[in-house]
Amino acid sequence: MFVALACWVLAALVGAWYAGDHQPGRLDNTIADVVHRVVGEQGMFARFLTGPTHPIVVYPVIALVIGIAVFQRWWERAVLAVAAPGACVVLTELLFKPLVGRTDQGVLSYPSGHTVSAVAALTVAALVVSVDWPAVYRVAIMILLLVVSFVLAVGLVGMDYHYATDTVGGFLVALGVTLPLTVATDRFSERRQAAPEPADVHSTAW
Repeated sequence: MFVALACWVLAALVGAWYAGDHQPGRLDNTIADVVHRVVGEQGMFARFLTGPTHPIVVYPVIALVIGIAVFQRWWERAVLAVAAPGACVVLTELLFKPLVGRTDQGVLSYPSGHTVSAVAALTVAALVVSVDWPAVYRVAIMILLLVVSFVLAVGLVGMDYHYATDTVGGFLVALGVTLPLTVATDRFSERRQAAPEPADVHSTAW
């Protein structure tokens, strides 16, 4: 929960710093210049890097997690696969973006909705799929999640879809929502499994 709290604090600080802005900050311009030199500006490579943010990728990931959870009878995690990305997107579009009021080309941009939905779906997938794996493999898959998040952020900046700090905010919000929901889901699941089964009402003790 400390990680989630830290994400919320950082997301709030970044949002407060850029609240009401309608142009990139100095850091955004510096990062964009580097990204454009490396992957090009609005080029095919940059577009390719945004792949994880597109519905054609996000929805199959969610469907895959639901399928795995249902097959394993992890009912709460099946719900989590839908609830976490859904909650992230709803909060971002209806609360956080209007509250911060930062725009990019006239469109509300902080935090990045592309990043929020992708990172939330991938985080749930990583946590659900690796739940029974040894710790070293769980660490490895979370490192992979960070790498993918960085790659998609580079793509979004390269395509001029978002400022770099928008993608950072999206990453923080996704973790800030998804991690507490995951912990709550696991605790509910543990309590449900630990609860004694109801006694057979037709049996009579003599």
